[in-house]
Amino acid sequence: MVFASGEVADTTIERFQEALDRLEKTSEWSRAKARTGAGPQLILLLDSPGGLVNPAFSVSRQLRINGAMTAVARPSVTFATDGALDPSSCNSACGLMLLGGKVRFSRLLSNIGLHQIRPAVEQKLSYTREEVLLYLTVFKESAAALSRHLAEMNIDPKLLLYIMQAPDDEMGFLGYSEAKSLGIIDAISDSLNDILLYPS
Repeated sequence: MVFASGEVADTTIERFQEALDRLEKTSEWSRAKARTGAGPQLILLLDSPGGLVNPAFSVSRQLRINGAMTAVARPSVTFATDGALDPSSCNSACGLMLLGGKVRFSRLLSNIGLHQIRPAVEQKLSYTREEVLLYLTVFKESAAALSRHLAEMNIDPKLLLYIMQAPDDEMGFLGYSEAKSLGIIDAISDSLNDILLYPS
């Protein structure tokens, strides 16, 4: 099991690979076995406000390649004795990493937040034609990249529609039933045992 918290940054994929290296050295889990569906299951618990999209795409792909399960949850103070999980938050780019799980969970009362694609733009009173065209190009490329990723993760395209219709200046938080209907979450999990015993 790996617990990921904090912002998704340029270094996130490298840190994730390092965590998998440590897991291979300290447990029976291995990339080779995981990619054939053998051996122990890789589980990634997520607690993140979001961050950069491209590193999130990279982690998501690695999770899917390694047959991982993902969960919006964090280890509780009693995790070492009973595997209990606490609610957490998985917002923005974190949601893209969540989608990499072949099976995806959420702890009850966890937050899953999504917002419209929003390329970084300098705040000014007016923009040149070239600046507007550049913004539109970046926006279209971002939407296309998100669409390709959802298809790669075998996620219903209606999630893209939900994201594109969300306000561009605020986070839209999903309840469990909405997250499940959009194909983001498969089940609620209170403990690590719930995840391990879930039929995959």
